[in-house]
Amino acid sequence: MKKIIAPDNLHRPFGYAHAVQIDKTLYISGQVPLDMELKSVGTGDIATQTDQVYGNLQKVLEGAGGKMSDIVMLNIYCTNLEAFDKHTRPIRKKYFGDYYPATTAVEIKRLYRPEYMIEVEAVAVLDKG
Repeated sequence: MKKIIAPDNLHRPFGYAHAVQIDKTLYISGQVPLDMELKSVGTGDIATQTDQVYGNLQKVLEGAGGKMSDIVMLNIYCTNLEAFDKHTRPIRKKYFGDYYPATTAVEIKRLYRPEYMIEVEAVAVLDKG
């Protein structure tokens, strides 16, 4: 069964679903550094943007009854991989603890809005389907 996940505590999506759940598998759209009012957070600050993105990702998971450790694949797109690597390790630890899902990190020229420095998408397998 397919179910759209739209958490009440996360900004409304514009032209996409935050996540689609099929049985126990949750496909999470790329999360960007937007707050509830659709305002960009942390312009020019990769650490602040990463914290917002991981927080948004966590809200999607919780909206589906999951948790960060349910993530099995994490795809990270950022405009400066060196800055991401240098400034975001403590933030990853804050959200994931000692858990490390399969991960791909790619540096790209730009994201949907020019002020975005990071976007993260994920696949999770929930304990409850």
